[in-house]
Amino acid sequence: MKNKHYLLCIGIRPDIIRFSLIIKELEKYCNLTIVHSNQHYAPYLNELIFEQTQVRIPDINLNIGSENTVEKTMIEFNKVLQKLKNKIDGVIVLGDNNSSLGFSFAAYKNLVPLLHIEGGMRSRNNLMQEERNRKLIDQMADLHFVYTEENKYNLLQTGIEYKKIFVVGNPLLDVLKYYKEFAEKSNILKKLNLKRKEFLLATCHRGENVDSSEVLIDILSGFSMVYQEYHLPIIFILMPRTEKRMKEFGLEFPKGIIPIEPLGFIDFLKLEKECLVLMTDSGSCEEEGYFLRIPTLVIRDQTERFELIQEGISLLSGTSEWEIFNSAKCLMNPNHFVWKDNIYAGNIAEKITKILLGNWRK
Repeated sequence: MKNKHYLLCIGIRPDIIRFSLIIKELEKYCNLTIVHSNQHYAPYLNELIFEQTQVRIPDINLNIGSENTVEKTMIEFNKVLQKLKNKIDGVIVLGDNNSSLGFSFAAYKNLVPLLHIEGGMRSRNNLMQEERNRKLIDQMADLHFVYTEENKYNLLQTGIEYKKIFVVGNPLLDVLKYYKEFAEKSNILKKLNLKRKEFLLATCHRGENVDSSEVLIDILSGFSMVYQEYHLPIIFILMPRTEKRMKEFGLEFPKGIIPIEPLGFIDFLKLEKECLVLMTDSGSCEEEGYFLRIPTLVIRDQTERFELIQEGISLLSGTSEWEIFNSAKCLMNPNHFVWKDNIYAGNIAEKITKILLGNWRK
């Protein structure tokens, strides 16, 4: 008999992917209601990802969209909790996106236990919306599932009790292991006329990178310099926010940079696995580069995945054209890359489920 009931909250594409195996494991032993804010609502960021990760369609869709997400999610999720709060054991959120913050505010307001996966990450840059979000969620959460000992230390430094923190590892590790064989069947290389290890893959979507014309021009110029040096095509995943800013600024892609629409999880995983170098401002892609053993250039000034930089697994370039160019040159020979294992533990879904089945509130 399933005697525990949790609300598991999803807002964006990475949530679906990271939660996929956790959902499968939790549902064996718990009643699970999936709530989706619909912050990511485009089919390739939403329905296609549910289908490819074999995650069932959410039970509740708040239909929030991407505007005023925190406020709208908080208001609409509050209505859900008003009906269910005496029937559930907790609300589970992941990461630092605006939906997760809105879900967390509502849970905190209704005195419903809040469980945060990916707690304790810090970039030390309070100008980043994500940094402010994760700090707030961490302070509201009753239980913290963290990836590393450093994440745990960050929480302890803010006065959070030791017994409320569990170092479980990164769920993305198990997800990629599980879905790698599915990616092998993808025909995306043939579709794009690419050969393995003869192209670079790029993503760029963060506000601090694309909302400024000067920064975005610098990034594109850096990519162009890499192409001119190595004559390898750069496949650029054009996210909606970036596409919108490109049009606003009147920018075009330089020669050698090939923009494509966002892909489903399996096709994108195949591109990541077969590219020579990954250049990205995405935290998820940064981790995926490590798990897939792909040299990864992080196009940011700070990252909350500090352990990957510290271990020499990925390279933090900054956003100027020469920083990007010179950093990319350092990664172009993958044979010079030394990979380190055991940065993150495995079997995360099982660990989290066992903790939630226990008397963790005592």
